[in-house]
Amino acid sequence: MAKAKVYCVRLPDRASVDVLAEAAATLARAAFRGVVVEKRPCAIKQHFGEGSNDGYLKPEIARVMVEFVRAQGGLPFLTDTNTLYRGRRSNAVGHLAQAADNGFTHERLGAPVIIADGLLGAEQVTVPIEGGKHFKDVRIAAAAYHAASAIVLTHVKGHCQVGLGGSIKNVGMGFAARAGKLAQHHGGLPEFKSEKCTACGTCARWCPAHAIRLQPKATLLGERCIGCGECFALCPADAIGFRWSEDGPVLIERICEHALGFLSNKRGHVGYVNFVHHLTKDCDCLDKKQKPEYPDVAVLAGTDMVAVDKAAADLAIERAGKDIWSAWWPKSDYTSFFTYGERIGLGTARYELVIL
Repeated sequence: MAKAKVYCVRLPDRASVDVLAEAAATLARAAFRGVVVEKRPCAIKQHFGEGSNDGYLKPEIARVMVEFVRAQGGLPFLTDTNTLYRGRRSNAVGHLAQAADNGFTHERLGAPVIIADGLLGAEQVTVPIEGGKHFKDVRIAAAAYHAASAIVLTHVKGHCQVGLGGSIKNVGMGFAARAGKLAQHHGGLPEFKSEKCTACGTCARWCPAHAIRLQPKATLLGERCIGCGECFALCPADAIGFRWSEDGPVLIERICEHALGFLSNKRGHVGYVNFVHHLTKDCDCLDKKQKPEYPDVAVLAGTDMVAVDKAAADLAIERAGKDIWSAWWPKSDYTSFFTYGERIGLGTARYELVIL
């Protein structure tokens, strides 16, 4: 496979939001010719922030992407999916309120904000994939799948389970519906907490495998369970939970396979922008402020998610003088993103850096 082009704008340390937005606009014009489909919806993937964490990409950056998509004739909307863990962003009502609190509003962005997997994370498309080790099909958020094109905005940082939070993770985990996130993280069956169960019957009514009975409280018939996550998504009493049992290379492979499902109907129509700045050990989902531990590096863009992530990892290592990803999370084996991503056809780790 030929080298992928990765376009780069170098950053001064502690770059301002205006500098980041200008870099993103410059890169979009250079890297994303032909990406946006005219007169069709274009998803702009954006983390809207969590609590007091301020590492997320700010609305000014999203705004320049909205303007770019509109200039290309597309119909832009900002989007993300609900979280699997309990919190404000675990349903669309709280998620949209969190986004608005951080400035992600139609008035400020010039485009609507849509939660891609719906009110409770259950609006999904089951997408068949080939070549994966773990799944024959994956569950992708409906609005993300049905968008004709996408631009993925990623704040590159560390991650406690996979080491590197880049574009592949942002797509594979971030565009998975709740059942997809569950399938990535969990290797067993849901756990029913009888002390919290109100015997309302919601889980039993919605279970597609008829694997739940009220006796009188909800009880799982494990041999029937298909691990779809519907019961977890819909339980109003928080009476269903899971053990987070998968991390490292296995989780990375599962994330990659979900990214493949998202990409299956969009090849040539997805652009990735990696912001290698405000480098923190933990991801932006952590509800606390984090101080960056290394200098800002660059903003990168391209149409190959593997190449863009590999370039981001390499340039951060070069700037810091050491492998910061392994230093932060030595058991993660983050390089599996590149080796497995190449293996299943997400892209190539071989890239040509084009400095703008």
